[in-house]
Amino acid sequence: MTGGARASPSSPGRGTSGPAPSARHRRPLVAPRCPAPRCLPPAGRAVARSPGFPPSVLEGWSVEDTRGDAGAPRGAPPGGGARAPGRRRAVHDHRELDTTAHRREPYLRTCAASIRRSLPRAVPCSVAVPGLRPPDRRRFVRTPLAISLAEWGEPGLPPLALVHGGGDLVHTFDGLAPALVEAGWRVGAWDQRGHGESEHAALYGYAADLRDGVAALEDFGGGAPVALVGHSKGGVMAIELALARPDLVTAVVAIDGFVRRRTWTGEVATGATTWLDTRRAARAPRPGSPDELAARRSAANPGVPSAFVAHLVAMGARPGEDGAWHWKTDPTARAAPPHGWTTADSLQLLAGLAVPFLGLRAEVDAAFAGQPDFAQITSSLPPAGRAELLEGLGHFAHAEDPATVAPRLLDFLGRPGDEQPGAGWGAREATVREAALGPD
Repeated sequence: MTGGARASPSSPGRGTSGPAPSARHRRPLVAPRCPAPRCLPPAGRAVARSPGFPPSVLEGWSVEDTRGDAGAPRGAPPGGGARAPGRRRAVHDHRELDTTAHRREPYLRTCAASIRRSLPRAVPCSVAVPGLRPPDRRRFVRTPLAISLAEWGEPGLPPLALVHGGGDLVHTFDGLAPALVEAGWRVGAWDQRGHGESEHAALYGYAADLRDGVAALEDFGGGAPVALVGHSKGGVMAIELALARPDLVTAVVAIDGFVRRRTWTGEVATGATTWLDTRRAARAPRPGSPDELAARRSAANPGVPSAFVAHLVAMGARPGEDGAWHWKTDPTARAAPPHGWTTADSLQLLAGLAVPFLGLRAEVDAAFAGQPDFAQITSSLPPAGRAELLEGLGHFAHAEDPATVAPRLLDFLGRPGDEQPGAGWGAREATVREAALGPD
């Protein structure tokens, strides 16, 4: 979906049959009240397991058949009476699902009306996965597109911003952010344009992503500088944001953040034709069931646990008017224009950094990521930079094993919640000053 049109609302609640949703329901930036409390089944009501996710993964939602059983007593198992016209709807099983998120997070308040008009099947509001914590709150930043900015942690804590990679969304940090909040940080992340809850655009470009990033950082930090942690493309964005606006950034961490964007060869006309063909192919829908979307995501990111993948599908996909599931991200957002950065360009950027830098390189290569060798990274570090290898982890290391990645980040950035943060934050700033000014 391109243009200024807003995708249909996310995090659906209940699905029923009826006419297709109007544009009024597809475009809101603030969704209506959360349907979760109305979805809770009364005690003793029989529910049937949904086929949307494997039972071992999906522990918080189920399908209630409301199509009939005419004459059956209230609360009787389905099938006890005559079949009558009706529908299926998604209900939460309050004995299994922690519904705190629905009460706590305004962004989970979904436009269920548009969904139940178009989808004669059950849809989950969320998937409860131990250790994962969706953002505590969301708001929109105008750039002029509506960019969704999410936050974890209490206001007033030192700010730390996370930048997701291409084709991803802020929920990729739902396993990493809680550990950073526990250490005393207020964590923020934004869905890049065309991704997650952010508005879609007619065209996409790296310069526009950086402009959105500056606006998000200014809003999140309130004008004060923030620490930046970026993954993949987000790592390169973090470096460039620090170079473009050093007043907004105190430190940079790149997690496998030297990704190589597609570069074009040949004449300009040939490159433009290839780009248009790529966009046309990307717009071809690839719908599926939640299982199919999860299977495709797992194939691309084999190291990410299946429960985390199911969580990403529940939070990052939605049912469409065709009755199938689609990712919220605009598929054309990944069709790069006929120019872009390369691995060599990313490494050359490091020399200009005037803030502390940590480069985390995953040991397991991903063919699509195009990461440089570890030796190339170490030889390109700025004076206040260092690089570390994430042994046994792949490109999505922060989602594969947050318990390993979070301590690496905190060792570098420090723990604001500690009375004596020790090395890390203050030591890195001193190193930068010494590198820039020389010894006293």
